Amino acid sequence: MYHTCLGVNGRLTVRLDASFLSIQIVNDCFVSGLHSSNDAFRLRLCYLLYRFLKECRTDIPPDMCATIANSFRDLLLIVPKLPDPEEVETDMLTDAVKDATFDSQLYLYETIGILCSIMFKSPQEESELLMSFVQPLMDDLSSSLTAYSQNSQDALHVVKTRHIIMALGNVAKGFPDYPQPPVPEGYILPPVNVFGEIGQAILVCLQAMNVYRVVRDAVSTLRDIAHSNHILTFRRLALLLHESWPQLARLSLISSPHSCLICLSTLILQS
Repeated sequence: MYHTCLGVNGRLTVRLDASFLSIQIVNDCFVSGLHSSNDAFRLRLCYLLYRFLKECRTDIPPDMCATIANSFRDLLLIVPKLPDPEEVETDMLTDAVKDATFDSQLYLYETIGILCSIMFKSPQEESELLMSFVQPLMDDLSSSLTAYSQNSQDALHVVKTRHIIMALGNVAKGFPDYPQPPVPEGYILPPVNVFGEIGQAILVCLQAMNVYRVVRDAVSTLRDIAHSNHILTFRRLALLLHESWPQLARLSLISSPHSCLICLSTLILQS
């Protein structure tokens, strides 16, 4: 049934009418399955819900977005796990980040970004919904950093930090590309203030943990997002961080948003 919704080769074969979509249909087709006790089925549904909403995002009524997002809020809790020391194949951290459950959660985080971006005509509501999802992540990021500072030998804190950075990056990835110049008249920016807070929280943690490859790789994920021209926010973020990163402030005045984020990640990785 779920594959039928997506059509052949994962593509929608018929453009959906907005009247076709309803909370009940999304719940029956996807959300109930996301809460299945069958692990393989549940993890697959994370991807299918993401693909379904991504393909028909222009047909989704904005007033449905918060309800859909809240219907799987309980599935977004990040619970990192460490492998049994006797079963480690490469090293503890590298093996720990190979987590199928978390990889599936990343689709849900990107779906949150998609749903929030659909509400762009109501910036206040968009910002509030987005903040309701990213604030718990930033709180966890702060707690993880505090725990790490008290016990830097516990790999679990490093893995959780890496996971949270990845999750925040995927939320940003759910927003549409910033339009190429000339920018259309009346273009509404994404919630810059929220992404500014996200960037600052990530910077603090990266400065403390950039000796770990898994954390640096998470920054590389942000770099990949930037190469797709996602989110003007990071140019604005450069100005917010000019005291700590004056190179970014200068770059933001002369370069593109994605170049600014690349510079940000490069400075962190090299520091």
